Amino acid sequence: MRRSTFLIIFCLIILSHGYAFEDFSYDEFYEDQQPFRIRDRVFEIGFYGSVNFSNNFLRAGQIFTETLVLDIDNLADGFRMNLGAGISPFFFNINRGAWGFGLFTDIDAVGAISLSGNMLSLSQAINDRSDVSGAVFASAGVRTFFHVQNFKVRFSPAMFYPVVYMRPRNVSYTFSHTTDGRVILNAGYDFHIFSAFPLHGTINPFNITANPGFDLSFGIEYPLSQVMNSNGRTLSLDFDVGLDFINVPIAPSQMTDFLRIHGRVGSQESADIGDILNSIANAESETTHGTGNLMVERPFKMIVWANWRPIEGNDLFTLTPMFGFAISALSTTPVSPEIGLKAQLNLGNIFNPSFSISYEDHLWRNALNIGLNFRFVELNIGAQLQGITLADSWNTSGLGVTLGLKFGW
Repeated sequence: MRRSTFLIIFCLIILSHGYAFEDFSYDEFYEDQQPFRIRDRVFEIGFYGSVNFSNNFLRAGQIFTETLVLDIDNLADGFRMNLGAGISPFFFNINRGAWGFGLFTDIDAVGAISLSGNMLSLSQAINDRSDVSGAVFASAGVRTFFHVQNFKVRFSPAMFYPVVYMRPRNVSYTFSHTTDGRVILNAGYDFHIFSAFPLHGTINPFNITANPGFDLSFGIEYPLSQVMNSNGRTLSLDFDVGLDFINVPIAPSQMTDFLRIHGRVGSQESADIGDILNSIANAESETTHGTGNLMVERPFKMIVWANWRPIEGNDLFTLTPMFGFAISALSTTPVSPEIGLKAQLNLGNIFNPSFSISYEDHLWRNALNIGLNFRFVELNIGAQLQGITLADSWNTSGLGVTLGLKFGW
């Protein structure tokens, strides 16, 4: 009964409301300074989507050529691939200046493959690890903001379901020579793919066996320079500061159904190369279904940021540095830094291009975004280059695109 009630509430929210891109409030101070500026919408609905891909082996320039040339020797450094996608099919916001309210749904998918260079180059190693991980989250919640004296507070509780979830550390590789001239060569894999519904028999995505999880995102903004100047202290810099907490765990989701795919190729005992190759050619994997108890939380982030406007009293140009960290069980390095710098123009709130360089979710990202706003409709499009290293992020080994539309008045 409890699961059925959660499912009904979750489906009603998904069918009715949506997700805001970022902060959906506006600053009346800057509108008063620019009389020809388009005012932000009081009411809006819309959708948003993004997809991205990166790897450390193949570049876009290599694909769009008459002859594809691959240097297999580069695999000795290992192979890494990251995939990501997100969609907000529909969101709804009301903005009254001093306060705002919105409802949202979101579906996020992430995946990562990290294969050992020793395994790909058949180098000697003992129990060398490779990783395959991924997850799909569906969430719905409330997003609101309000002011407490000079502080602007943003608050967003959410309910989420992990539709599919697989942790890393699931592939091992061993290759060594023995004293009698034979070798030990084998690779084993053991994937536990947890799902919100059973993955055997007649698959019914509405037969949800997982319990939902709950988390909370909130942030605080403070117009430091405005407050300092209003108190009689002259501050030549014009900036705001803020602190955001994203996906603070309240209650984890509990998953019970899983699909296990496991097997081993090669031999764990010393053998001749011919016997090992024959064993690899005849290897079979085993697939089983089972139940367990996996507690899942969404990746957590804490971000400190500042909006600096070099032209005092005007948001024509804004620089936004940010710094923080993320914690995710989907990575073998669960704690990682989050840093970045964004530069944005605001031409009457009509044309809003921005460019940013950041390190997020273990990837370097260089993003160009353009917003065209005519109040009754707003189009946001973006493209990004990304990579595992800063150099990779410029060589087209990773690409991403975003698209969003808002309607309202």
